[in-house]
Amino acid sequence: LGAAMNQSVRTAWVPHLVGESQLLNALSLNSIAINATRLVVPVFIGILIGIFGVGIGYITSSVAYALIIVSTYLIHPAEAHTSITKVSVVDQLLEGLRFLSSDKLVFSLILVRLGPLAFAFSYMTLLPIMASDVLGMGSGGFGGLMSAGAIGALIGGLTLAFRSNILRKGRLLLIAGLSYGIVLIVLGGVPWSFLAFLIIPLAGACQTVFRTSNNAVILETTPSRLQGRIISMTLFDTAIAPLASIFVGFIADSINVSIAIIFAGALCFTLVSGVALWEPKIRRI
Repeated sequence: LGAAMNQSVRTAWVPHLVGESQLLNALSLNSIAINATRLVVPVFIGILIGIFGVGIGYITSSVAYALIIVSTYLIHPAEAHTSITKVSVVDQLLEGLRFLSSDKLVFSLILVRLGPLAFAFSYMTLLPIMASDVLGMGSGGFGGLMSAGAIGALIGGLTLAFRSNILRKGRLLLIAGLSYGIVLIVLGGVPWSFLAFLIIPLAGACQTVFRTSNNAVILETTPSRLQGRIISMTLFDTAIAPLASIFVGFIADSINVSIAIIFAGALCFTLVSGVALWEPKIRRI
């Protein structure tokens, strides 16, 4: 619950901190911070635990979290002030749902996320099995694959962060989503570990570019007063992801892990293609 509220508010706040021309860059920097944390923090905390014990690891994490909260509290953007109306939570929720049901473009932008961020992302749950059963690697090899994905995500985020405003963000998110599906289809057929280390960074990059550009387009096409509510609805893919993992895992058990990853990639490609055909406006924004 806390993570859902935090992510929605934090993402919806970004347009109030930067101009529209810098929105994609700002969201990219947020992605860079998340993926850099995945790479650096576990190593740092592991060293502290090795030297001082588990307790110091929890204390350090808590202090770092508190510093982040304090630094966020000190931000006072002038444009973040909105009119406060005495409307019930239920009425606000219904207003957001009415907007979503009446705006085909925004609904499509949320629907298309299910491909890359729910079904395709489920390949992460299959990586341990792929590393051991298909590629013949141990826990160290699996950790290397995870790090390779994070490195790819960092590269994708950095590429967007240092680009000037991209005019066709909708086209960019479709290309990233379709590429994500193709990359997973190729990954499912990989028989050698060195090829997996080359392909998985591409998956990480595609996922980051898709998520960032999708969030940017949603924020740009949603009225300011509704941005928080609509961004919260994008977390639907997070809710679907565990169910997608169960479904893909069932395929891995019934057939094999390679077919399951190929299926996840094909489903991602199909969903993104279907939404692109259903709502052609995405390609023009």
